[in-house]
Amino acid sequence: MIIEDALGKQFDSDTKYRRIVSLVPSQTEYIIDLINDLSQYEVVGRTKFCIHPANKVSNIKVVGGTKQIHLDRIKTLKPDIVICNKEENTKEIAAAIEPYFPVFTSEITTIASALDYMKRISQLLDLSDRGNQINAQISDTMLDYQPDSQKKAIYLIWKDPYMAAGGDTYIDKMMFAAGYSNVLHNQLRYPSISIEDIKAYDPDLIFLSSEPFPFQEKHISEFDRLDIPTYIVDGEMFSWYGTRMLKSWAYFKEISEKMK
Repeated sequence: MIIEDALGKQFDSDTKYRRIVSLVPSQTEYIIDLINDLSQYEVVGRTKFCIHPANKVSNIKVVGGTKQIHLDRIKTLKPDIVICNKEENTKEIAAAIEPYFPVFTSEITTIASALDYMKRISQLLDLSDRGNQINAQISDTMLDYQPDSQKKAIYLIWKDPYMAAGGDTYIDKMMFAAGYSNVLHNQLRYPSISIEDIKAYDPDLIFLSSEPFPFQEKHISEFDRLDIPTYIVDGEMFSWYGTRMLKSWAYFKEISEKMK
């Protein structure tokens, strides 16, 4: 089977991709869950941000972050494949690795594309049956929570300056699935935004994500003068794809009760 990545590169599933370096936290978690107890597969390298599943990543070599890598460490590990993401990793990272090892790149902007690339990765690793099972489980969990309405919300990912998720992001799609209409749906990527801008958009709710900037309860007071309900939300549930999605809809149901 031929599998194409986000850059149009083609890979043959007959090739034995068994030693894997993953440079994306959510994909690392997915791949570990996908290979599970199969001893012939091994995730040999990860980023420092790949923290799940906690009981398994501690034994995996750290090869850098999502934006900077230690190429010498990757060379030492001799992977069969390095798995990247078009948004989370840079073109320079892929270009540095490709002379030595194949690089498969995903592109996730919607829930459908998340499921699609999970399927492609499972095909790449010749684990289609396991991949299909995981995708089916996620599809089932999506049916467990259907929001009654769409409240207007803004989702902040960064501070100094404040930055929010725009409409062409995976976060935007997960917000909608959770029951929240993104007031920045017509903007691209992650625009900078001021307190005054937030007031002008008049959202029903302000979400402060736990990542990539680690918003905490102490930051909520910065928005008190807007008199808009402000909440810390689990960024992994809104921005991680892969098997993390198995937990997202239960989380959405939980916060919807809290935010009524």
